[in-house]
Amino acid sequence: MSKVLVISYNTFTWFYELKDVIKNSNDRFEVIIVCDDVDIPLWFEKKYDIKLCNEARYVQRKHDLMQVGKKLKIKKLQNLRYRDGCIDIEKLTISIQLLILMNKYSKVIYQSNKILESIIPAICKSLKIKCESF
Repeated sequence: MSKVLVISYNTFTWFYELKDVIKNSNDRFEVIIVCDDVDIPLWFEKKYDIKLCNEARYVQRKHDLMQVGKKLKIKKLQNLRYRDGCIDIEKLTISIQLLILMNKYSKVIYQSNKILESIIPAICKSLKIKCESF
């Protein structure tokens, strides 16, 4: 069983794109979310015409992610809590490199996104691990 790191730019894209792959695999998956999406209202805010503060949205999404993670047997879920448009590329690059090195992932699957595409393939190449985008 190999360890696979999934890097998603936003909160739920990884789930919609990879849930079947994760569910049908024997690999151990861990997920990193780069941005916390707190500026985007939750579905029930529109339905019931209410407005939550950003921290309440973060807590609700964290709860939802933990529930999804349990069902898919995700071993680790981490949110780096960057804000879209306010990402320190150097800091993000170093964080991801260290995470990959410390956890000895055999593969990285990342969301097809301008920022992630600019750093993930180079990191994987330098560390000699497989990577693919979704």
